[in-house]
Amino acid sequence: MCLGCGAVPDFDTPEYATFGAIQTRDWESNEGMDPFSYGLNSVTSATQYKNGTTIIRTLVDIVSKNGNLYVLFHSEFLERY
Repeated sequence: MCLGCGAVPDFDTPEYATFGAIQTRDWESNEGMDPFSYGLNSVTSATQYKNGTTIIRTLVDIVSKNGNLYVLFHSEFLERY
């Protein structure tokens, strides 16, 4: 619940996580391509970033449980890798 806004949220948002079963409530998961942060991390090597296969598998898992996936990545990532 959003304690600062005084309203009950209309959906659940686990970060970097998913549910184990289909949900009846609206929900979304959000994550970055970096497994440790939402930004482009200079400490993370190119091999540690999520690849297309991982992102698609995560998307299919979440959508199959009635959820949405929000993936954040920087355009600099595309230029760098």
